[in-house]
Amino acid sequence: MLTIEERLVRRWARWRCFGLIPEPCAVCGNPKTQAHHDDYNKPDEIRWLCQNHHAEWHRNNVTPSITEETLNKAVIQLPSPGRPSNNKPRSYKGSLQEAFDNGELKLTIHPTGR
Repeated sequence: MLTIEERLVRRWARWRCFGLIPEPCAVCGNPKTQAHHDDYNKPDEIRWLCQNHHAEWHRNNVTPSITEETLNKAVIQLPSPGRPSNNKPRSYKGSLQEAFDNGELKLTIHPTGR
């Protein structure tokens, strides 16, 4: 099970992919692809994989642990839902878990395969 910090960083990495033009699968050339991060600490390093090869990668590999530096970048840069992107980011007092528990931080978790 992912921690709240891991979920936030993954959401941030996916947010950074919006607007990118997908490329064919790096393995098989399938044009229907998903953005894949081998390491969420490097959110701009994206590989395009079809659904099958994306699932295969995650079955056979372990994603590196998220660093505190990456977590801090994600908290600062990720827009909150409903907040215009030109507003200043919110800062949370205490830990992310406390912010989540108090309702200050909300994450939408999509079912697998979306």
